[in-house]
Amino acid sequence: MHQQLITLLALIIISFSIGLWFQKRYSEISQPFSVALGKFTLTVIIPYSILTSIWQLPKIEAQLFYLPLVGVGVIFLGALVGFVTVKLKRLQPKQAGALVSVTSFYNLGALGNLCAFFIFGESGVAIVALYKLCEELIYFGGIYPYARKCGDQHFKQGKSAFWRDPIFLAAISAISIGLLLNISGFNRPMIIGDINQYVIPLGSLMMVFSVGLTFNLRGGERWKKLAIQVSVFRAFLSPAIAMLLITVFDLWAVYDGLAAKVCILLSVMPTGFTSTIPTVLYRLDSDLANTAWFYSYLAFFIAFPITVALL
Repeated sequence: MHQQLITLLALIIISFSIGLWFQKRYSEISQPFSVALGKFTLTVIIPYSILTSIWQLPKIEAQLFYLPLVGVGVIFLGALVGFVTVKLKRLQPKQAGALVSVTSFYNLGALGNLCAFFIFGESGVAIVALYKLCEELIYFGGIYPYARKCGDQHFKQGKSAFWRDPIFLAAISAISIGLLLNISGFNRPMIIGDINQYVIPLGSLMMVFSVGLTFNLRGGERWKKLAIQVSVFRAFLSPAIAMLLITVFDLWAVYDGLAAKVCILLSVMPTGFTSTIPTVLYRLDSDLANTAWFYSYLAFFIAFPITVALL
């Protein structure tokens, strides 16, 4: 387990560093390359991983359908941390929209998939897919409108109808087809398992690389203290709410404890790669958003090994 953890963290750092190097070396194409790579990964590779992972689950237990509610609870906790901080610190609207976006978004699809696969294998990836089922509904139905209200750019972002978003459609299609194949009785070809040993981590690392292509950090000193406070609170409160909901829905024994372990692991994920998009769309405080994004990853690198050791 320790070797897997070290390998995983090393791959994340290396992929991100290569992205930073590419951005510096080929700055003129790094932005469009990042967008194209991200779209391909989120609409093709990760949905393929979800579909084939759900297909191979030994048995679809009814309690698995409580997993999205655990995910909703954790995301709401992240949003609550943002709203409470906004109130206590009396932040301006542009800062409020930026901070709530960062605290609400969790990196479930790319980093969550990668961590679950390395620690728990393909069954972990299947649990991730169900856990994050309502993610887009909350983001596009609640967080984006709030961010738009806080900003001074009131054009439509093109994703207000979350059910039309290509990423959401790809994810929900993959889950539906995977469930149908699972209950159909058709056995998954053995070769898919061999292929997934490479495809699943590759897809997630491509997303990490794509973030490195565009990442920059400004305003670090001004917002450093606030970003650290928010990141620490979210990193420790999210597992607590996850464990509470696991108890409420009686999920501790599902798949011999696998479902509960994956849920707890996902609760310590850092903010999502796309959490700064509302900031760009609605001209919010990008310095605050980027700083909070950065420190959420520092908190993740501390909380993640501790969580894995306790699972």
